[in-house]
Amino acid sequence: MTPIERYQQDLRRQHYRKDARQLLAVNHTQDLYDALLEQLGQENSFAHIFRKPQPVRGLYLWGGTGRGKTYLIDSFYQCLPTDKKHRVHFHRFMRDIHERLKQLPKSPDPLVIVAKDLASRIRLLYVDEFHVHDIADAMIMAGLLKTLFCKGVTLVATSNIAIEDLYKNGLQRDRFMHAINLLKQHTLEVDLGTGMDYRYHVLEENGTYFVGNADSSQRFLENQL
Repeated sequence: MTPIERYQQDLRRQHYRKDARQLLAVNHTQDLYDALLEQLGQENSFAHIFRKPQPVRGLYLWGGTGRGKTYLIDSFYQCLPTDKKHRVHFHRFMRDIHERLKQLPKSPDPLVIVAKDLASRIRLLYVDEFHVHDIADAMIMAGLLKTLFCKGVTLVATSNIAIEDLYKNGLQRDRFMHAINLLKQHTLEVDLGTGMDYRYHVLEENGTYFVGNADSSQRFLENQL
């Protein structure tokens, strides 16, 4: 099943509503799906020995909470028939990278080693809830993205923040601008807007109400899409 077929199937189910911005995003995931299938086919062909496949531009899907970002990219990810892919939440991703870097204290450029190792195993990296809040993560992401893109890895990401606003007003943000430029170059930025929060819509139709503190309520809602 392709991403657009999956979306059309879901629209026929209860609680799903057609959304113009979501449909546009699904069309972009379908284009990416087709391009990656073609690339993977080339890598499995005899011609791949003599010609390296061109890298595929990824997707950066951002917008307000509850707009279906994770649902759309999860659907795309699940449809893609390859094991050369990796899905990870941003916090977990950065924690793993920090741990890997600690294992290479004597290497002159440990970040390149970590990035090359990751690139050797995957063609698609999906990072959910992409954001940058501190200088250490900003510098790591800048170096990591440079090597991953150089090695032909395709990035798909979801975020509440536009690329241009990542690490906004952060310490030494000028050193992160290269990463922002890389994201703009290697991903198509798609804005889902700040329309209906579909998490609340599902709960309302079910007659469900959740009472608790603000943090626990938000975590519960985030699990609804």
